[in-house]
Amino acid sequence: MSSVQISICIPCYKNESKLQRLLESIALQSFTNYEIVLTDDSPDDRIFKLIQSKYADLAIRYYKNEKALGSPENWNIAIAKAKGDWIKIMHHDDYFTHKDSLKNFFNATSANVDFVFCNYINVYEENNTQRVFRFPKTKMKGLLKEPMILNARNIIGNPSCTLIRATFKSTAYDKRFIWKVDLEYYISLLKKGARIAHLDQELICVGMSSGQITNSVKLNPAFELPESYFLLEKYGIACLDNVKVYDSYWRTFRNLKLYTLAGIKKYADYNWPPVIHRMLLHLDKCNKKNLGNGFYSKFMMYWSYLKRPKNT
Repeated sequence: MSSVQISICIPCYKNESKLQRLLESIALQSFTNYEIVLTDDSPDDRIFKLIQSKYADLAIRYYKNEKALGSPENWNIAIAKAKGDWIKIMHHDDYFTHKDSLKNFFNATSANVDFVFCNYINVYEENNTQRVFRFPKTKMKGLLKEPMILNARNIIGNPSCTLIRATFKSTAYDKRFIWKVDLEYYISLLKKGARIAHLDQELICVGMSSGQITNSVKLNPAFELPESYFLLEKYGIACLDNVKVYDSYWRTFRNLKLYTLAGIKKYADYNWPPVIHRMLLHLDKCNKKNLGNGFYSKFMMYWSYLKRPKNT
């Protein structure tokens, strides 16, 4: 057991003002047995100067990457340098909701838990609005049975909403992913046997803005389709026997308006499995104008699901 209980890992890239907001929220925490591991991808020394001038009293271990690693490799290097018993990644545009947030995270840990996650508040900074996201508890059983349902909806939240036991720190964020990088990481943890616990409190504010990378890759087939394939390649096609996972792939192709294998291979020229071939044949037979109707799309998806190749 380490003398440090929680490592707060902050992968940075520019944006001193948002980092300052995060560090201020850390300085207010009532729980103090932590270290801060800050890995800096910035092209200049402004982050370093900010830390030296205002946060010398915080337990910060600062590392300047020789060259920018990008996401998620900068996340991985921060985690790799952590010395604590628990890993608390915090993106620089997120922050703790109140002074007891970190304490409440730690209080949720036990010998029977490896992965804690909380409710959170999305803060839309451009129009000064907020939206609370609470984990739907009825989904826990399904999540534990088939973690790939996260591909349908990331019901856990972003990495800032999690606390991971350090024995799982060798589980890295997969650098092939951008859009689905966090949910793939959670799937990997659960597949490796991490025991999960939900903390029914809003402990994290997640900063939302139009400039975030997820806004540039959402509904972009050049990102969504390769990552959808990599999930199947990594975790197997048996997950498509789960109707929610099957539906997530159906909706991906529908939303991108790509209904043929030739169409998806323009963006992801891989060896897609027969169950996806059949799904696309069914999609292509649908009335495309009606696919925007939720009832019609869901009905046709169920029909396709029942017609899928068995023993996928």
